[in-house]
Amino acid sequence: MESDWAAGSNGAAGSGRSSGPARSRRPVRVDCVGSEGVPDTLASVGKLLLPAGKYAILAKIQISFHEHDSDAELAECRLIAESDVDLGTLSGEGGEGTDGVISLTLLHEFADEGFAEVACADFGSDPDLDFSDGTWTNLRITAIKVGELQNGPLLQ
Repeated sequence: MESDWAAGSNGAAGSGRSSGPARSRRPVRVDCVGSEGVPDTLASVGKLLLPAGKYAILAKIQISFHEHDSDAELAECRLIAESDVDLGTLSGEGGEGTDGVISLTLLHEFADEGFAEVACADFGSDPDLDFSDGTWTNLRITAIKVGELQNGPLLQ
């Protein structure tokens, strides 16, 4: 799968154009187009190598279920940057043919070079319930280098 993405690419996936070190407030992104099966257990589906710095990291991935004789449809994806994690899920009744997009967001500071990674699972190996096997497409991870991070409670 590594051939489907170019770490640090500012062009289309696989274009071979590298952005070099990220500059302040310049987005760095990776696109994975593929149509791969969602892993049964949590595993990486794509990652972006970033130099040290503070980032707003965004990811989105499209998940599709088309197994019409299953009991349930469930996918969980996580955006992971070292110890920081954002979690999103997509679910439906078995046989519905659920399609959807999971969007994830993190603020993270890398002391050294590190990865922003998307990992997903569709629980297809659960022995107690026949979960549908899902596929993923259109993964995008975008990292915007920022000068300051603020993460606090939402106001109403």
